[in-house]
Amino acid sequence: MTIGHCKHGEFELGKGCAHCIDDAMRERRKDGIRPEQDELEDGLNSEGLTLVSPHIIKVQYYSETTGGLSNREYTYYSVDRLNVGDIVIVPVRDTTGKAKVSTIDVPEAEIAAFKDKVKTIPAGAKMEPRAEPGKLPSGGLAEAARQAGAEVHAVAFENIAKNLGLMSGTDKIEQEPVPEADTKINLCDTCSKRNDYPICTASDVTFGDGKGNDNITQCGNYDSGEAKPCTIPLNVEIQPEPETALALRPGEDIEAMDWHEEAIRLCTYAEGRVIKTLDDAKIATNDLSVISRLKRAMESKRKEKLAPAQAEVKAIQETYNYLMTPILEAEKITKAKQTAFLQEQDRRRREQEEINRKRLEAAQAEMDLKGELSEPVNLVEVQQAPERIRSELGSSGLTDHWIFEVVDFAQVPDTYKVIDSVTLGQIAKKYHDSKPVPGIKFINQPYLATRAK
Repeated sequence: MTIGHCKHGEFELGKGCAHCIDDAMRERRKDGIRPEQDELEDGLNSEGLTLVSPHIIKVQYYSETTGGLSNREYTYYSVDRLNVGDIVIVPVRDTTGKAKVSTIDVPEAEIAAFKDKVKTIPAGAKMEPRAEPGKLPSGGLAEAARQAGAEVHAVAFENIAKNLGLMSGTDKIEQEPVPEADTKINLCDTCSKRNDYPICTASDVTFGDGKGNDNITQCGNYDSGEAKPCTIPLNVEIQPEPETALALRPGEDIEAMDWHEEAIRLCTYAEGRVIKTLDDAKIATNDLSVISRLKRAMESKRKEKLAPAQAEVKAIQETYNYLMTPILEAEKITKAKQTAFLQEQDRRRREQEEINRKRLEAAQAEMDLKGELSEPVNLVEVQQAPERIRSELGSSGLTDHWIFEVVDFAQVPDTYKVIDSVTLGQIAKKYHDSKPVPGIKFINQPYLATRAK
């Protein structure tokens, strides 16, 4: 449930402020507009709210990504009479967003085709402008808070004046002594929402007796943790957070979701489309132009959303490529030396085995010739190369890794010969069918191209 604020206090934004609605109805009756019950037959919108002589407006959403206004305008009914330039909180799907009124008094004929889907801006949705810095009312911050609709529990300044002898009345009023820290401090000095004063104030603001009598000593927002204590020094301006029109999943905003809804409508039209005449083809071309623009807009938004993350990923990769260069080089050098050692051990083993084989063959030949050996066969001790070298922290060894090498391409079966698709594609694109290639046929397969104006 989203809470709105108006001069009557808080209200549920989806339903509107009942007092503001009553005030609006009375104003319309003064202007000669028929009562609500006379227009039940044509005054219902998509939420089932009854409208009296509907005030139709167009707004532009505040963009989540740019902080500016959306290029498109969106149509709404409004319970309150609004003016161009008013800032309002409008219903958007299952939540709300901030928008600026761009057009008023939109003719009903303009929305006749989709009037049942137009949402309503409830009463009291208009955001009051913030007080300009340095232009507080004469009553100071306390008066500004009252004008913003906050319930103020101020220190009894009259009693203080009487005690000081500044007002008539000789009897001094006894008051409980309040520690100086409680009456002189100003919570705004350490509040993360100090730039939003007085709009940010809660309904239970208490002012102290500090300089100017406008220091806030108690605030419900501050006590509840909604406005957390600020660690930014008082003389440093707090940069406001960017306005977010809608709290959605990461990567989403109002414009992109609206494009998605329009794309769904275009898909529905495409599924039911029948093209049999030139006029049908022209309508299809219009839709293709709209689709082309939507594709470009959504692709641009996608890249815009991905750009910061991709830049961060690239920066992390470059950083760790640099940081890991020594360790990767150490691994490469050590593995090369370890491999050379193991290969040398294996080479010696094979040489020793070959020597023994030849000596045994010679001994066998002598036995076949003389029937006896003239001397004993002295075999060389074969040093077996270890398959794995084990240590206190781990083990290492050579692992089989088979690869291939082409020795005669002509003898390679056709099954294993891969077509160079990239080169052939470039030939087809540049030369069409004017440059023959043995065994290859170039074919023209036209596709439909759309150029949006």
